[in-house]
Amino acid sequence: MERLKAAWEIRAGLIPGQPLPEWTKRFVYTSADGEEDGKHSQDVAYQTIFNSRQFEAISYHLQMSNPRISNWAELTFIWY
Repeated sequence: MERLKAAWEIRAGLIPGQPLPEWTKRFVYTSADGEEDGKHSQDVAYQTIFNSRQFEAISYHLQMSNPRISNWAELTFIWY
């Protein structure tokens, strides 16, 4: 079983505090992802999996922060 190392969760909705399940997304970073990133720690051109997941999460949060789509959006990051 893979362990989680980090997660980004984006929740959004129309009524504040009431997230819509179809707009909720979670991006995860696992121990296997961390090991893969570690293998490339000396390669300055390597785009880490951590940064890729973080970028995906932030991009989705920005998309959901558009008032033409939703009335509220929040991004939560947790490191395990």
